Formats: sequence, structure tokens, C-alpha cells
Amino acid sequence: MSIDLERTNLARINVSIAQAYNSALTEAAGGYILREEDFVLTLFPYDNYPYNSVISPRFTSSTVDERLEYLFRVVRSPRR
Repeated sequence: MSIDLERTNLARINVSIAQAYNSALTEAAGGYILREEDFVLTLFPYDNYPYNSVISPRFTSSTVDERLEYLFRVVRSPRR
């Protein structure tokens, strides 16, 4: 295996672990997690910016505007 391929695989593993940690921490703290087929939204229950995130967005160019508007509506809703 080449060095570049090893680094790419290591980076993918690192991202996957960080995403799982972020979701688990948000869930354990009583935060909000919205799992959709093309993204995962995590909102930490405290004012702690690093834990609020959109994980693994896979928006297509034809749906990106619609999906971002949906995300903004969810985040801006009074219950969040």
C-alpha cells in the first residue's frame, strides 16, 4: 500500500471516529440529533459551538439549496 493511500485511509478513520464521538457526546448530554439519509445534524444542549455540526453532508448540486434551507429551519426553530 502506498504512503498516500495509507494517509487517506487514516484520515477517513479519524473523521469517522470524530463523527461518532460528536454524536455520542451530543446524545449523552441530552442534545438534539437529526439523522437524515444525506446528513446528520447534532445540536449540543449547551452553548458549546464545537459540538454543533452537520456530519457527512452528501448534498447533490440539484438539492443543496433545498437541504440547506431545511437545515436552517430546523436550527432556527424555537424548540432548538
